[in-house]
This record gives sequence, structure tokens and C-alpha cells, in this order.
Amino acid sequence: MASLSYFFTPEKGIQALSWMLIHSLWQGLILAVLAGLVIQLTRKSSPGLRYSLLTFLFMLFLGAAAYTFIQQLATDKTLAGTAVLSFSNIAAATVQAPASATAGDGVDALLTKLIAVCNAYAHYIVLIWFVVFAYKTIRICGGIYYISRLRNNATAPESAYWPMQVADLARKLKVYYPVALLESALVKVPVVIGYLKPVILVPTGMLALIPADQIEAILLHELAHIRRRDYLLNLFQSFAETIFFFNPAILWVSSLIRQERENCCDDMAIAVLKNKNKFVNALISFQEYNLHFEKITPAFAGSKPALMNRVKRILFDSNTVLLPTEKLLLLLGLFIAGAISFSTLQPADNWHQRDTSKSYAAAIQDAPSPGLPADVPHWQKHRCKV
Repeated sequence: MASLSYFFTPEKGIQALSWMLIHSLWQGLILAVLAGLVIQLTRKSSPGLRYSLLTFLFMLFLGAAAYTFIQQLATDKTLAGTAVLSFSNIAAATVQAPASATAGDGVDALLTKLIAVCNAYAHYIVLIWFVVFAYKTIRICGGIYYISRLRNNATAPESAYWPMQVADLARKLKVYYPVALLESALVKVPVVIGYLKPVILVPTGMLALIPADQIEAILLHELAHIRRRDYLLNLFQSFAETIFFFNPAILWVSSLIRQERENCCDDMAIAVLKNKNKFVNALISFQEYNLHFEKITPAFAGSKPALMNRVKRILFDSNTVLLPTEKLLLLLGLFIAGAISFSTLQPADNWHQRDTSKSYAAAIQDAPSPGLPADVPHWQKHRCKV
């Protein structure tokens, strides 16, 4: 138990979590560059391939972040067990850390100083992160609770016709478990809730105002989400976004995954309908229905730019590509990632593997005792200490 408590002390946990969050910035930068290459190199590929590659990169990033946390937790190069932090100790560490650097080693000295500051402020980094993380987690849990209540509040079963149509469409998509269809006065767009017992909720009156063949297209899109198990995947993705809410690269790649997920469901619906124009008309009709009732932007049809992109992709088989600003940012990210890799792969003194606690603690513990001359012999120093 003693050895276990040594590796899992609160101080080491805070330091490991802090460095995991910090390292996730450059890891996310690499993820964004790779995702940009996937988007550019798969312009003529299927949405399924793009979705699989982007999801693989996203999971690879999460694995790298988890490995970083475990590695930082296991290492003995944190500040656990050192003197109590204070602003004077921080100042001493950040001033004295670069003093041991040789001439021409400015980048290495700057990294040493930066590491000392990050170690010193680890508690504040984790505290700020945790406050925002807790707030976002509470919002997600509240949303899950609200969605779970939608099934039994202000809902009404449909007539026999549409449930039979849903069962028939589900068989065509190889969904062999029952899927319920309910009208809801609380939802603004068609939505799928539940995993073991999925339910499709549609706005009240939508089935009567949109042509039947276009309703089938909308239901096929929702059934495709059920077939792909997107409910759980989207929930997992939301929690990952909550953990790395501060990382723009992660949020951008996550938005690309959601976009390709919708494209995959569109293609699955079109494969059953065997008519692209019918599905496009369903997108447009639902957009007009939504605007007529002055409701919020629908998830199925999307905003006007998103709707145009989906229609263009379906009709012309052209996947979305990077915008000029995104290309510029990714080139900048590639340059920064290359610079970081070059600096960290120097054989002289790898900053990532340096014992940063020694450079920090040297300013606190290894300094001569106050009041003793610098040239006092080593044995006399120990003799004079209380």
C-alpha cells in the first residue's frame, strides 16, 4: 500500500493532469494537421472512409493523452515532496534555471524556465480547468436527463400507418430490433433517443405537412443513425470535447467527424431510396417547414450553408475541402509542430526528459544556508545546520 500511495499522491496526480492538458495542445496540433491531410487527400472518397480515418485519428489522440497522463503519473520528476510553493520560490526557480545553460542554448534555457513555471502553477491550471469541466459536465448530464424524459412527456403515438412504414424501412436498413415512432410537442427536429430501445421523435404535425415520400427519406436518415450506433458514439464524443474544451484543434476535428457522420447517414438513406433528387427535396422541404414555423435551426436540414454543402455533395459527389483560412492555419500548425519536434529531438539535453524538479528545487533546497559564507567547507555546513 505504501508503494501504491507513492505513485498516486494528490500532488503527483495534479502535476500529471496539468502536464497532460499542456501536452494535449501540441498533440492536438499534430492531430489537426493529419486531419487536414485526410480531408485534402480524400476529396473523391466515400464519407465512410473519411469518417473512419478521422475517428481513428481522434481516438489516437485520446490514447496519446491517456498515455501522457500515465507516464507523467509514474515518473518521479514532479515537484511532489518539495518545499511549499510561493511567489518568491517561483521567481528564484525561473531566474536560476536558465543560469546553468551554456552560451548559445537560449531555446533550451527558455524551455527549462517554461517547465519550471508550469510545474509551479500546476494547481491553478488544474483548478481553472476543473471549474469549466465541471460546468460543462453538469450541462451534458442535464441534457441527457432532459432527453430521457422526452420519451414520456408530451408525446403521442402515431397511427398504424407510419409505425408499419418505420418497421419496413428498418428492415431495409438491416435494423432488426423494434424502433418506436412518436410525435412530440417538445422537439423541434426529428431526433433519435435511446440505445437499447430506440425511439424516433418527430415534431407534432410534421408528418401531415410534408409529402409521404419525403417523410420516408427523413425517417431513413434517422434509422441510419440507429443502425450505426451513433447515439453512444456522439455521447462519447461530447465527453471528450468537454475534457479538451480549451483545445481548438480537437473541437475542429470533432466538428469534421460530426459532418461526415451526417454524410454517411445521407448516403445510407439514398442507397435505400435509390433517388438522390427525392432526398434533396426532403432536405429542402424540411427547411421550408422549419422556417414556416419559425423554429430553431434543424439538425436534419442544417443551417443554410450546411444545407447547401450537403445538397452539393449529394448531387455532384464532391466532398468538402479545406477553406483557404483553414489551409493557412494548418500550414502554420505544421511549421510549429516541426519546430517543436526539432527542438525536442536535440541529442544534447532533451527538455521533455529533463529532471525539471532538480532545476526548480535547486533554488529552494540546494542553496547554501542563510548567513554562511559561500566558501565554507562542506563538512562545516552540515555541522552548523540545526
